[in-house]
Amino acid sequence: MAATEPTLFEPFVTGQAVRLVIVGEPRQIRLAGPGWLKSVHGCGAAFMPADPELVADTRAVQRGLGLDIIANDYMMSESGPYLLEVNHIPSVTCFPELWQEYMGVVAAWVARGVVAAPTPAG
Repeated sequence: MAATEPTLFEPFVTGQAVRLVIVGEPRQIRLAGPGWLKSVHGCGAAFMPADPELVADTRAVQRGLGLDIIANDYMMSESGPYLLEVNHIPSVTCFPELWQEYMGVVAAWVARGVVAAPTPAG
């Protein structure tokens, strides 16, 4: 039987899952999802010191994609970090500090007129 859709097989990478979030200042989160779903917050998720290389990598992706906010998920393995995914709308609800920074970004967008209010249909 042949696949009907293009299929990509990726190697399973073992290590510590982390998220580098840039909403205001760069923050790194140790992710604690169960089993193979490591790149979710989980109840043991916590801030940790930001790795300067991950900050630089995330800023490069942020510039390249033209994003104001970003969160990159990485797997920190023995052979180095692996970028798992780029989140253009990072989850900010688990940490009050990130929520406050996110609300500041949203308020600034509104103040600049970037977010337009819907107009009534006429």
